[in-house]
Amino acid sequence: MAIDKRSKQEEIVVTKVKKLKLNNFRNYLTLDLKLPNQHNIIVITGKNGSGKTNILEAISLLSPGKGIRGCKLSDINNEGAVNSCWYVESEIAGFYGHERIETWLDPEAIKDGKNKRYVKVNDQSIKAQAELTKLLTISWITPQMDQLFISGTSARRNFLDRIVQNFEPSHTKHLMAYEHSMKERARLLKEKNYDINWLSALENNMAELAIPIAASRVQAVEYIEEIMDEINHPFPKARMLVTGEVESRMHKVPAVQLEDEFREILQKNRSLDAATGRTNVGIHKSDLLVYYKNKNLQADKCSTGEQKSLLLSIFLAEVFAQIKWRAQTPILLLDEVLAHLDESRRDTLCQIIKDTKAQAWITGTESETFIPIKNDSQFFKIENSHLISV
Repeated sequence: MAIDKRSKQEEIVVTKVKKLKLNNFRNYLTLDLKLPNQHNIIVITGKNGSGKTNILEAISLLSPGKGIRGCKLSDINNEGAVNSCWYVESEIAGFYGHERIETWLDPEAIKDGKNKRYVKVNDQSIKAQAELTKLLTISWITPQMDQLFISGTSARRNFLDRIVQNFEPSHTKHLMAYEHSMKERARLLKEKNYDINWLSALENNMAELAIPIAASRVQAVEYIEEIMDEINHPFPKARMLVTGEVESRMHKVPAVQLEDEFREILQKNRSLDAATGRTNVGIHKSDLLVYYKNKNLQADKCSTGEQKSLLLSIFLAEVFAQIKWRAQTPILLLDEVLAHLDESRRDTLCQIIKDTKAQAWITGTESETFIPIKNDSQFFKIENSHLISV
């Protein structure tokens, strides 16, 4: 396992969305946006429900996965569109120059029961969405994430894995392969007379994949914590810990031994897993624990305000870690984040965003919220599903 780490001596590349075109996407039948080079911060204001988050969601779909909402892909379709599905087209300026990225949902695929999206880069279809991470990374923070620390384990694990994929493009591919082998193993265990050789092969695949998955998780957290100790801001510093059968032993035993141990666990648990209908131990059960470092208090025991600040602290550390290790800025999506901060912290966050030099898309209901970055931003407002430059 080797997290994508470019030379620290390279000049930092600022990745930008230069053009964005939407068809049948949420409340937008059409949208065609071209951005000038003048400012890296794009502020979008409008009433609640006007479609601000929808634009951020479209941008988030230029990365692997289901975007900032994580919803069923067919739910993105414009309700007024007949026999048509959503389509996103973008021109990106980044590490490899200008790239044209298209992604869409195929109506014929939905008829066949396939709720998947398709992706093209420079008119060439790509089979694995993870390839997008080689072109650009996108980091976001939304109001829905405020519940992260009091949510279930899977929410925190998904949050962590999304961060990891920004450092290690193959991480998502490894996760998908692990899940496929795990499902096949569960199916076999339901059968009374299964092929023991095939079962052993699936368990071997799971053990081999678990090591790079766990290692990438642990290493990404170490990168973020390293940066968190270096940067200075008023948001509370977080201590992060990945818990799990494999992750907790990454620094204690050699990878080969750890792989053998996990393989043995899977073999010993065959009867239990067959009885319960699930795989009871593995990297799919891992969790991300977060602590308010100075108070040594787990995040779920902190106040609502402290939890929001811890989340912001992790977000900022991840952004600066990407800049340091990848020599490339991520695209930042901040949905209604400033409105929940006091004036001092709002001003500080605005300054930090400027300091990243990253392209940042920020939404809010009131333009007055963005006074600290008024002279450094391109402003748009949404009226009747139209984006108007201010």
